[in-house]
Amino acid sequence: QHLQHRSLTMYFLSHPSITLFSVLSAGSLSPSASFATVTSPARSKTCTALSVEKNANGVPFGEPDKEITCAFFRVINPRTDSYKNFREDVDKGGLDPDLIDKFGWPAINVQKGNWAALGMGAGLDTNDLKGLIDGFLSHQDLYWPHKEDMIELLKKREAADGTITVLDIHDGKNFVATDKHDMDLTTGSFLEIPLVFLKCGGDPDTGKVLLKSVLEFYNGDPPSSSGRIDKAGVDKVMEMLTENEKVVSKTRTLKAMAKSPVQTLRFFKGVLFTKNLLPKFVLGKGEK
Repeated sequence: QHLQHRSLTMYFLSHPSITLFSVLSAGSLSPSASFATVTSPARSKTCTALSVEKNANGVPFGEPDKEITCAFFRVINPRTDSYKNFREDVDKGGLDPDLIDKFGWPAINVQKGNWAALGMGAGLDTNDLKGLIDGFLSHQDLYWPHKEDMIELLKKREAADGTITVLDIHDGKNFVATDKHDMDLTTGSFLEIPLVFLKCGGDPDTGKVLLKSVLEFYNGDPPSSSGRIDKAGVDKVMEMLTENEKVVSKTRTLKAMAKSPVQTLRFFKGVLFTKNLLPKFVLGKGEK
């Protein structure tokens, strides 16, 4: 078991393929949930959503909420009352459960503590994402205030077939970090690149994705073309980035962790607990 835990920790350090705040897609709801047609006074459109379940901003879960700072949670707006519901919505939204468990649940350990994550099965508070090992899980070089400038840059890269490349997505993020925030691209922001690409239906074999879908996603709306985010796809996209030397160094990740030792310890406890304790005590698989 010790070797399993060591192996998982080493895998995480050597494969920074994904981070939680880089996940996800158009949201979904439990098949057993009761539905009602809800018209939000702040929106002109009518949406189908849970009749009573709303987030802290008063937006029905599953409907995009542009007050959320994270691009992925802005689109998916998953339920946050428990990890099981959070995981279900994120899974149906496009992210493989194995990736959610390896990084999403450890992030809840960071935000709410190991007891709340393990003993209470807490979900992630998507309205309070600041300071979660800043520079790694969360990041300050947010594009939202500068999205129009980034969109203009991406439009200039559009090919005749309406696509851009995964490297264009990188350059857009790097532009916001360096030109608008006067800082290097953070690890957290860099690790979002394959997630944005795959969520918007990007082809990991060609490295191309429809610009239209990327712009919709960056505007806080579900993309027209949507893909599944899995480990195989993430690894392929990361390989494209590393081959072009557009990589955030591992030393920067370690420096970010060193600045938040307590949170980092919580994260790695979550990583180590994922294999045996998460299924048994949180997901309800097996006897307690």
